[in-house]
Amino acid sequence: MNSFSRRFLIAAVGWIVGGAAIAEEALEEVVVSARKRSEKAQDVPISLSEISGDELRERGLVRVQEILRTMPNVSTDILQPRNASLSIRGIGRNPANDALESSVGVFLDGVYLGRPGMAITDLVDIERIEVLRGPQGALFGKNATAGVLNIMTTRPTHESSGWLEVSAGDFDLREVRGAASGRLGSSPLAFRLSGFATGRDGYIHDTTRDEWLGELQRAGARAQLAWEPSASTSLRLIADYSSHDETGPGYQLVDPNLYRVDGTLRTNNLVARSERFGYVPDFPGDARRNDADAEQRVVAQNAGAALLADWKIGEFRLSSITGWRKFSYLPENDGDYSALDVLSSIGVDVHSRQLSEELRLASPQDGKFQYLAGLQFFEQHVQGNTFAVYGSQASEYIFSGLSASALDGYQVDTLADPETQSYSVFGQTYWWPRADLEIAAGVRWTAEKKAATVEQTTSDAAMNAAATAFFDPAALQARQRLGSAQFFSVKSHEDFVSGSLSVTWHFREDMNAYLSAARGAKSGGVNAAILPTGADLTVDPEIALGFEAGLKSQWLADRLQFNISAFHTTIDGYQASIRDRVIGATYLANAGKVRTVGAETEVIYRPVARITLAAGVGYNDARYESFRNAACPPELDNQASCDYSGQRVAGAPPLTINGSIAYEAPIADTQYRFRTLVDFSHADGFRAELSRSTWIAERDLVNLRAGIGTADDSRELTVWVNNLLDESYYSGMAVVGPAGTGVALGLPGPPRTVGLSLNLRY
Repeated sequence: MNSFSRRFLIAAVGWIVGGAAIAEEALEEVVVSARKRSEKAQDVPISLSEISGDELRERGLVRVQEILRTMPNVSTDILQPRNASLSIRGIGRNPANDALESSVGVFLDGVYLGRPGMAITDLVDIERIEVLRGPQGALFGKNATAGVLNIMTTRPTHESSGWLEVSAGDFDLREVRGAASGRLGSSPLAFRLSGFATGRDGYIHDTTRDEWLGELQRAGARAQLAWEPSASTSLRLIADYSSHDETGPGYQLVDPNLYRVDGTLRTNNLVARSERFGYVPDFPGDARRNDADAEQRVVAQNAGAALLADWKIGEFRLSSITGWRKFSYLPENDGDYSALDVLSSIGVDVHSRQLSEELRLASPQDGKFQYLAGLQFFEQHVQGNTFAVYGSQASEYIFSGLSASALDGYQVDTLADPETQSYSVFGQTYWWPRADLEIAAGVRWTAEKKAATVEQTTSDAAMNAAATAFFDPAALQARQRLGSAQFFSVKSHEDFVSGSLSVTWHFREDMNAYLSAARGAKSGGVNAAILPTGADLTVDPEIALGFEAGLKSQWLADRLQFNISAFHTTIDGYQASIRDRVIGATYLANAGKVRTVGAETEVIYRPVARITLAAGVGYNDARYESFRNAACPPELDNQASCDYSGQRVAGAPPLTINGSIAYEAPIADTQYRFRTLVDFSHADGFRAELSRSTWIAERDLVNLRAGIGTADDSRELTVWVNNLLDESYYSGMAVVGPAGTGVALGLPGPPRTVGLSLNLRY
């Protein structure tokens, strides 16, 4: 921007706010814990984005997918609480696998969350959220090859305080959120209670059952106690619980995959199968509907407790984080996603529990040499049951000419119980050879054991079907193709090293440049599922090697903050999700090598006292350098295997853009002020899976908020509009369908929603 343009912009904004003068106050200083120590975000040699709890409330952001849209080079794919994945710089998009973890490490108050679904709830009463990009294996451990999502809740205070927010909106939206904190009687204990309850009608019409999918009820609470028996000791106990009950999600058919890439017709496709029953599948486009004839419901529960302890021993600090968590997921899905009775129920029941401990010692934070050392333990046990119940039309749909009773009521259950035990030792050093130069290095060694038993069983809901199958060889053969009694066990044991090295040059008080290299590792393990012939039971670790260069700066008396970074990361043994089109199983395999290269920049500018502008741009080119002998998508089902080398990684939008304009001004001669906020997010189109039918088109979302409140923020009334332009988009997509039909389905994002919120504080 040249000087004339800048003067013009400042003059225009000044006219809007009534000739306001240039702001004397600088942008707020942000303190983060990206390196497990408190320091200014601008001093950390990592590309990171941060959002405070106050900003979350002001922008009405409570869910992970909403929050991460405000950050460049970050994306989500969330079909439901179990099938949820986070992606940073194009890396990390993997559908649910109960025996393996995400490439993006998710932490809540320092506790690692073994299942991404543990974070898929309303994030209420949050102090701040940090997103760290690139491998973070030295300090945050395994499963952080792409980056880290670090969530910190608000601490208790002895001073009495609290807030309450009540909202109502379209689709009969009802939301209540709040928190209260203070001293517990006359004791030295401080408490904090927070909670939420959300209800909403659905917005996707099931025309067969005449019900609205997407109707949900969510609720949760968190209780905390904090005790500081002395100036050198601090203890904090946290317990939380949340529940999620939803009709749906409302998947709808997107693409029948009738033709292959070479133009030939796929035989026995979805349309051909449906014609046997005189049924025409419904592909509604933007109409937000489906015609499923069976119950669609998701119930999830999430609970946990953490004890955070901190002791000052002389000039040293000893910290302990003990965590326990439990997660359950109980779905009901119409497996054929239509009005036909083919797969009347399908899903995966999941029960997961974990225990973790981290102990670390930090040296005094002064002098030319500082360090941090620690130990970490993590244990997780998952019990899963993948079930499929076949209906009255399954025989003719899957095996034309087979008697209807052959499969009616036939049920296949696959029970799996993967277990993980992980131990690690880590350390980080900081050295200042001179006042303006920092050299930091870290290393972590991790040893891990994984084991699983997998058992597949079959049963009948109707005795006549069992008798028919017993005497009919064709029926027996058909059942065995869909599932048969099987049992196996598998184990893995591995160890790996992660590390980091960075050099930061503070060549001005308000400007620094850095170079960094990092090695991260995502643990391998076992595929806890019935696999197609030739698939490996075990998966090797994925090893990431990342290089980054960045500049962090502040200008104009700290009213303009400008950060930019460029990166190059290669991942050997990338764990890619494979969906077998014959048996419908999703499993992981090592894809060979992946490379992602790109950049991100974030700018915050306060040109005048009443306006704050923010923008972020992220670009990544994430490609498979080597991915041969992979399973093929439906449009290439006439090939024995596929080679994706050179193609873009699935789930990786190449360009993301976000921005916001916040304006605040007092209302003349009153104690009130006016506040408005417009935010915008863009994501380029990308393939959700390695199939052309899962193309998610580019998305542009605009949200608007405007409110009147008191100058001390004790009361505020806000009108808001989410998805102002009523953009039609898919929040997730997958290739599914019984017996290899290969139909693509998508989960539509919410339409435009208008609401009103009342916020009270004391």
